[in-house]
Amino acid sequence: MIPGVLAVAGGRRVDGRAVITAITAAYEVFCRLADEVPPKGWDQGMFAAIGATCGAGMILGLDRKAMGNAISIAITTGVPLGATRVGELSMWKGCATAAAVRTAVFAAELAAEGMTGPGNPFEGRDGLWQHLGVEAPKWEGFGGGAKPFRITATNFKAYPSVIHTQGPIGLVLELRQRSRQRGDRVGAHGDVRRGGAADGHGGGEVGPRDPGDGGP
Repeated sequence: MIPGVLAVAGGRRVDGRAVITAITAAYEVFCRLADEVPPKGWDQGMFAAIGATCGAGMILGLDRKAMGNAISIAITTGVPLGATRVGELSMWKGCATAAAVRTAVFAAELAAEGMTGPGNPFEGRDGLWQHLGVEAPKWEGFGGGAKPFRITATNFKAYPSVIHTQGPIGLVLELRQRSRQRGDRVGAHGDVRRGGAADGHGGGEVGPRDPGDGGP
């Protein structure tokens, strides 16, 4: 979402404070949605589209009505399938979030020019909540004042893999290094157990890989 905000800010007379504020707003919206709304088979790109729209809209100076239209356009046109991140990953997985942000920037620019979106993209008939099969979330409020912004609780991945595998990958690499230092032969077999959200991601539909095939 940061590149999306920077792209909109480029060429406009926008100071650093405004850019940082817009990025903070984008992450606040994205993270609060992700905290409260289960994707239910849809991709997290829908959260990124809404968050990035808010960030881009702030840079464009959208008022409340125009921002609502921008968000409506973004969510109506930018709800991607969760298949993006399931099984053996395709090249598209690496482009999915960027595509969601592209949708957001386009939506914000359309709204800035007066384009309107559906009036009830969340609560209305055939809206997002209906398709997710969830009740409208009870928001506890956003960051500001004594309450920290959610961007301060985000982190970066150490490895190019789904978030649920970051710990196991680090552990395996450390064990391999220790084994080599002791002169042990690194075992070719292991028992890896997953649970929760990890069962639906991280190559869950790919069969076991032969350690001798040269793959990762």
